[in-house]
This record gives sequence, C-alpha cells and structure tokens, in this order.
Amino acid sequence: MAFASGKWYLTSSENFGAYLQAIGVSEDNRMRACSLMEQTGEHGFVEEFLIANDAIKRIIYIGGEQQGDPTPFVPFNKQLDANALDGRKIKVLLKMEEEKLIREESGDGYSSLITNTFQGDDRVMVLKTGDVVCTRKFRRCL
Repeated sequence: MAFASGKWYLTSSENFGAYLQAIGVSEDNRMRACSLMEQTGEHGFVEEFLIANDAIKRIIYIGGEQQGDPTPFVPFNKQLDANALDGRKIKVLLKMEEEKLIREESGDGYSSLITNTFQGDDRVMVLKTGDVVCTRKFRRCL
C-alpha cells in the first residue's frame, strides 16, 4: 500500500463546489471550503495518507500548515460513524482495492462514492453523488 502513502498536492479541481452543494454543505461552508481546498501547488491544499495495520490516517495541510487535529487511524472494510469537516454526521466505509482507495459516504439525504486512483506519482480523485461528478487531480510531493 506504499503507492498511496505520503503527501499529495492538488494540481486541479473541477466541479468541487457543485459536489459540496449536492452533499448538503451550507453555502458559507462551501465558499470557505472552495477557497481553501482548491489551492493548487505544494503550498496549497495537501493531503497526507499514513497506512499501517489495515488502517489509514489522513492529515490535511493548507499553505504548509496542518489543519486541525489529524484523524485517528481508520480501519479498512468497517463502516464507521464520523463527522464531516463541517460537522455533519456521516457514515463512512473505506476500502483498498488494487491501486484504488475507495470511500463510501452517506449522510442526511445523500450517498457518495469517492475513488482515488494511484498511478506512480499521480492520483486522480473522483467524487460522485447522484448525477454530480467532481474530479480532483494530485501529484506526490517529492
């Protein structure tokens, strides 16, 4: 699972605001999320994945600064109750299949599928809910 471990910086993002709206994020939180989570480059939006013992931890950085407390290690293949970044209650199931990290998420009135496909130093994240699709591309920090 080393293919997914490490830090990944955002290189492009399409339709992120529409995706957030479709999953029920408020307008104020959408505007804030888009302004922070669509910053590209190594000093923009960066996600770090740490994988150990069939579990994963995600740490978010913006402008080189860690945001909030890192999430605890989350086990694969076990549905959990969680809080979204904006505080909404959600259910999450994480799976690792071949070179893909898959997140099934559901909340009040929606379900979504988030698929991260890894290919060398490139990562493509596709977020789908209903007929809304968002594509975010990342590059491994070296």
